[in-house]
Amino acid sequence: MGKPESRTFFVLSDCKSAFRLQGPFIILEKFDVFYSILSHFNNLDNDMKEETWDLLLKKPLQPLYVVFFLTVQSKHTTALSSAVQDGGMDSPSKHKFRNAVKMISYLLCQFAETLEAEYTKPSTTTLTGKGRKKSSKKPVSGLDWEKERENFIQSVFQVVQLHLSRVWEPPVVEEEYVNLVANCCYKLLENPDVSRDKTTKEAIFRILGTLVKRYNHSLSASLKIIQLLQHFEHLCCPLAQAVDMFVNEFGVKSVVSEIMREIGRIDPKDLARDNSGTKAYAAFLVEMSERIPAEMLPNISVLICHLDEESYTMRNGVLSVMGEIVMRVLSKEDLEKKDKSDRDQFLDILEESFAATLPVEDLESKLEDEKKKLQEMIPDQPVDHIIGVGVKAALAWNKMEADLISTVRELSQSEDTEKQDISGDADIDSLLDGILKFLEESQYRKAVLLLQAAMDEFPGNELFRRPPPPKMSFDEDGDGAEVANDNDGDNDDNKKSEKKEDSDSPQENGTKSENQLNTDEQHLLNTLKAIYFGSQEDDESAFPAPTELISDPQAIAEKVQGSQNSEESSDVGSVVNDVSKQQVLVMYLKDCVTFAKQIRTAVPLLCKLLSSKVASDVMETVEFFVTAFECGLSNALEGVRHMLTLIWSKEQGVKDAVVAAYKRLYLNPSGNSQRAMAVAVVKNLTALTIGATVGELKSLEELISELVSNQEINSHVIQVLWERFTMKIQNTTVDESRAALILLGMAAKGDVNIARSNIDVLVNTGLGERAGNDFMLARDTCVALMKLTCRKKIKGSVGEEPLKFPMDHEMFKRLVDLMVKGIEKLDDKFWVPMAEQAINVIYGLGEHPDITCGDLIKQLINVLMKTIEQGGDGDSENDNNDLSCHPVLLTRLFAVIGHVAFRQLYHLDVSILTE
Repeated sequence: MGKPESRTFFVLSDCKSAFRLQGPFIILEKFDVFYSILSHFNNLDNDMKEETWDLLLKKPLQPLYVVFFLTVQSKHTTALSSAVQDGGMDSPSKHKFRNAVKMISYLLCQFAETLEAEYTKPSTTTLTGKGRKKSSKKPVSGLDWEKERENFIQSVFQVVQLHLSRVWEPPVVEEEYVNLVANCCYKLLENPDVSRDKTTKEAIFRILGTLVKRYNHSLSASLKIIQLLQHFEHLCCPLAQAVDMFVNEFGVKSVVSEIMREIGRIDPKDLARDNSGTKAYAAFLVEMSERIPAEMLPNISVLICHLDEESYTMRNGVLSVMGEIVMRVLSKEDLEKKDKSDRDQFLDILEESFAATLPVEDLESKLEDEKKKLQEMIPDQPVDHIIGVGVKAALAWNKMEADLISTVRELSQSEDTEKQDISGDADIDSLLDGILKFLEESQYRKAVLLLQAAMDEFPGNELFRRPPPPKMSFDEDGDGAEVANDNDGDNDDNKKSEKKEDSDSPQENGTKSENQLNTDEQHLLNTLKAIYFGSQEDDESAFPAPTELISDPQAIAEKVQGSQNSEESSDVGSVVNDVSKQQVLVMYLKDCVTFAKQIRTAVPLLCKLLSSKVASDVMETVEFFVTAFECGLSNALEGVRHMLTLIWSKEQGVKDAVVAAYKRLYLNPSGNSQRAMAVAVVKNLTALTIGATVGELKSLEELISELVSNQEINSHVIQVLWERFTMKIQNTTVDESRAALILLGMAAKGDVNIARSNIDVLVNTGLGERAGNDFMLARDTCVALMKLTCRKKIKGSVGEEPLKFPMDHEMFKRLVDLMVKGIEKLDDKFWVPMAEQAINVIYGLGEHPDITCGDLIKQLINVLMKTIEQGGDGDSENDNNDLSCHPVLLTRLFAVIGHVAFRQLYHLDVSILTE
């Protein structure tokens, strides 16, 4: 042990003796010793740390320490405890006790936080041996920290149980002291192991509950809970349990309202941006609603505002909270009037959000499932009243509609003029109630007869009034339109008679019965529907008015179609029917245009969402772009291109989702043969390369190499790419040939044999006659050839011998020839990129690249000298004094010299040494 530590250990031993001889108040004089140990905690050995912690927590010889932290029964305990509890101390004694408590509490909390941080620090040790064994408890500074942590928590709980306010003047414990103890508890809760340990967790909650109840920690606790939820998702359930304990064991209900108020004040933009924090808030609220729904009910209004905001997660959370409150609090039979009103409002909101997401025909099975779940959760209570009246009305109408149609048709076609008698003093409301009663009792014949009698008695009532026929618009050449309509009317009559004969089967009668009603019958049916739905909902805005139910375009078309049986209105009916169909078509097309505009506006925002840190958001966005691309949306390709960069994601789930998306879009075409499918795949991949940026091409290379290494791209696709590159497929353009070459180079990264087995094809085609006029083709050929230098590195084995070619190989000759002959083509801006890649190939695949590059530089200099000489022939007197050369030639020469110098340095330091 070093000299400073020896001195510190000696001082600590002196403190230990002082505690034993002079009592616990010696901490007022020796505080600096412990504070110094705390400041240099990380530099001390384990023996020193263990001795310090043992002195502060474990030694039962200090009466004050025993009273405030362990309350161990000793001869000092009763007297000191009664002195504190009864307040029988003068002001100096209170001051002395208060400072001792604050000092010991500070030291213990700080030491506990330091030891907890050391305990939760990730371990750098590596386990060896076969299999995985359960790790043993991790020692911290020589201490069994899990056991010591429990002792510390129990000690702190004993302290806060005392009436500490009696040693403060005035008798209010300082907020700083309360926050010191509370923050230490919150720090311990950040450890997931503590949250899973029931005993430790509940002990911490009791400490916090005591602070909330006795020491005015309610508001601070609420704010701290919100902060912890934002950063630690594993605390959703434990913190809800803590709030439950605050309410039920400590009787502090105000903390619930403060927490809900703080969540209600959170900016909706922050909720939409921080999805992880929003999930934690929503899960916490749902967990609280399951534990203390009655306490949440009075404050639910502060959360309703989130139902209209952007965050889908928070909306679902609030709706779940409302559902839990309805089931657990508002589902009783003996509810007061206010509670019934609250229940109805909650059910309206839940019904609106629930029914808006499902068509009516899917509601019945869904509701049955939900009713079963609800009945399991509350077996002693009926659940029928929980289902919204509007949804049940729609289901009930669907069941009775077929019988009503047959009844209406039967009465209208009957020769007997049967009528329902009504009393002279009957009003419209009583008649509507009678009609509704007949409908609910399934007495449809009486309901229809009573409706007909009511329509005769009150013809001017708005409910019974027929909607006006739609206005007809004709072309300027009205005569021609009318003649055409006459002809069309005859044809339509013939067609309708044919359809009527074909539709006499029972199956078609059931599905088209409503369309076969005439105008009067359809008017009766729509009026019955308006009466039934209007009676099920007090809020008239929730359902369309009766006139709106009747006067929709489809109803107008059906009424006009029914009137075509009359000879007088057959021509006009045909025109109106066509106009109505056109109106419906125009409305549909307008909706399509609106939807397309909204999607076009949303695509840039969704592209930004691909950069989200939340993996689930990214994967949902990927799924959206895949679906949009399959549906043919014009700008969906923009999002598909943005998806390429996600191939570099560190999240394996995101990377797998991107690979699966591109396989679905580009590698699964339809075709009758392997050849046709391979051609389709090549066309799809070619579309990705056209117009792509350098970054997108790099990402595409990573994607294709992974697909090739996983054998997702088969040999038929590779064969088609080679045929496209060599332009053996008819009507292949130059751009398509170059794109095929790029794709081959990308594929060669995943399987080098693709390029190695076709070196002659690359040299003859990519560096042949076409390359002399297309430097981009030569550059891409060099990039593909460089894939031959890729070698797989296997740990523990000698690397593969690099592939090298003699310097008289045709490849190097053609590269040198391209650079020498092409340097004078000043209009082609791709010479320098081509030359750089050509030099890379020479150094990467040549045995003696320095010799070839040296000759190359000499030839380029000779070309420049000839150019200078030719430029000076006109004035021989100034040849030696005024020589000139085009600056582009000098730029290209210096670019080659500089790149050769760089590659020569790399060749000596890396390539030669690794060989």
